[in-house]
This record gives sequence, structure tokens and C-alpha cells, in this order.
Amino acid sequence: MPEIVVFADDLTGANASAGALAEGLGRPIRVYHDLPAHPHGPFVLNTQSRETPSQSGLVTKWARELWEHGYRHFDKRIDTTLRGPCPLELQLLIKALPVHPFVAVIAAYPRAGRTTKQGRQYLYGRPLRESLPELTTDVLVDYLFEGDHRVHIVSRQERELASTTWVKELITSYSTVIFDAESEDDLYHIASLLKQMRGYLSAPLVTVSSGSIFPYYMTSPPTTTAIIMGSPTPTNIRQVHYIQNHIPVQEISLESSPYSHQPQCPIIVLHSGLEPLKDTERQPISQYLAERALNHLTALQESGWIPERFIVTGGEMAQTFLIKAQALVVHNHRLLAPLVSQGIIEGGIFDRVELITKGGLVGEDSLLYLLSISPTLTTQRYLTRKISKRSV
Repeated sequence: MPEIVVFADDLTGANASAGALAEGLGRPIRVYHDLPAHPHGPFVLNTQSRETPSQSGLVTKWARELWEHGYRHFDKRIDTTLRGPCPLELQLLIKALPVHPFVAVIAAYPRAGRTTKQGRQYLYGRPLRESLPELTTDVLVDYLFEGDHRVHIVSRQERELASTTWVKELITSYSTVIFDAESEDDLYHIASLLKQMRGYLSAPLVTVSSGSIFPYYMTSPPTTTAIIMGSPTPTNIRQVHYIQNHIPVQEISLESSPYSHQPQCPIIVLHSGLEPLKDTERQPISQYLAERALNHLTALQESGWIPERFIVTGGEMAQTFLIKAQALVVHNHRLLAPLVSQGIIEGGIFDRVELITKGGLVGEDSLLYLLSISPTLTTQRYLTRKISKRSV
């Protein structure tokens, strides 16, 4: 992923963008109040122009110097309530670059109730001006670009029909787009489109964002992840299909021979079939599936594929898997399950590990989010030895 510099206008916004970048990249992000002598990597620049308007001019100076250092992706932080000098600093940034950039606006912040619909900013489902009548407009085209008709608004309906041809036509037909977004799943999809656009763009990229897109867009390389799905309930089957449609994974059936697969992907889904079982069949099969999962994990590691983290779903099977896995010795692994309703295994190598149970995580978008973030920010490392099956 190309390096990025974020331009913020106050410390609150700068820290928020830095935190969002850190969430995606899995490492600390620095905030500077002046351009470092030898800029490298992603970082955030704070003009402090919210308090001192004359400081906005620093955007021009910094953008030119960053261009000379090879930066081609810039982000102008936008306040989701449309306050501050964002329009001015965005125009200064665009004009400072020797090549006119492609501009993508993602102003939504769904976690905080800020959404974008038909290019208009909303706060908890109401147009922003109803909550903040002092604003002159809550229409992003008018706020940022003074009503420029050449700006294209990408609706959710249009985005959901997107193809490679659509992406190519979008960047050749327009130089500025505004993305509607109402949910985290929307942000995930927009991020995947931005990554495609980067592959076709010859111009620099300027994003205008609240930082909400960064955990999905600015991500570290995928770690090796084993997803152990539970018994084949409709929910688990749906999750397997959903993950397959969004990210490259290798699917392995627990019914197959553990030594018949060559690892080909950093994310492997171990599932127990894609045909649902009756409720009466699920409990007896849990122990069997758990043992099969352990056999497959042992075989994968012996082939050289070392799982750095696990995601375990599926109620009874998840509970059984973790209990039986205490008969294993595990090297440098992480169990990732931050969305939990019940079921904590205590003792041994699984001390304080929380399960994703049938009453906990079932949202497919949540699973995709977990796969996009750095495990070091959400999980713990267990310093033990290599996986080797003893007795179960």
C-alpha cells in the first residue's frame, strides 16, 4: 500500500486520524506540527489552523515538499459536522500538486451516527442542518466544491453493481467523486474499490475523509489466519460463502484428509460442510469436528503453514475445540474473539481467552472487519511451543 500523509487542522482530528491509521496498519502513527526533515512512512500533519487560520497556508508548502519526497497519496481530514477550514485546505492541497489528483470523498463516520446519503451529510438519520442550523449547507458538493457539477456522487446502489469496467470508467470520466456510506460494511466495500482504483490511477490520489475508511483501506499485509467454523448451521454456511465472496481464502473441508491439501493462501477456512445439519445432530458431532480441526491444523503446520491467529466460531464446537486444544502445545498464536456474549475458558494456555459463541458474533461484516485489522491491537500473544498433537 503506498504511503499516505494526512492533513488535519486541529489536534483532536489529527489524533483521531492517527488512531484510525494505526488500527489498520498495526503500528503507531506519529502526529507532527511541522514537516519532519526526512519524511517517511505514513504520518499525520496538524496545521493547527482551526485556532490560527493563517496556518492553512502550510498545506501548500508541505504538499510540494512531500511530492518531492515521492508521496502520491494525501488525505485531507474532514470534520463530519462540516466545521473547520477543510474546503480551503483541500483546494490548497489540490493546487499545490503538479499533477491534478483524483479526489475521493468519504465523509461518513457510521460508528458515530454520521452518514452520507445522496451526497448529503446526516447526523443520526437527520440532515445535518436540522441539528446544526448555523451551517450554510450540509450538501458536500456545495460545501467542498462550491456546487461544481463535474463532481459525481456514487450511491450505494451504483456501488453495489460495481465491476472492473465500472471502476475504470469512473476514474476516466470524473476527477472527483463523493461516496455515500451508511454502515461499516459500506466503508469496507468502498475501501476495496479504492484499492482497485489505485491500480489504474496514473494521477495522485487525494482522499477527503474522517479517517473512518482507514481501518479497511490502509491495512497491513494479511497474517496467516485459521478460521475454524462450527457445525454446518445456516449461519455458519452463510459466513463461509460471505467470506469467500469478499477476500481470497482457501477453503478446506474437515471431512477431507488432513494431509491432502497444500496451503496456498494466508487465510484458511476449516469448515464442516456446506449442507445444514438438524439440531439433534449438532451436539454429537461437536467433539468429532473439534478433533478433525486439530488434525488439520497439525497437518498444516507440519507442511510449513504456521497459523499466527485463530478465529473460532460456532457455539458447541468452538467450546469443544478450545477445551480439546489445551492438549496441544501452541507456538506464537493468537485467538481473536473480541465480540463476545458468553463462554470464557480459563487456565492453561487459554487463560482469559474469550469465545465467539452462538450468542455472540454472527455478523459477516464483523468477521471481515476482524480479518482486516492487525491482530496485535486486539489480541494477546501466548509464548509457548509449536503445535503438536498429543492426546485428545
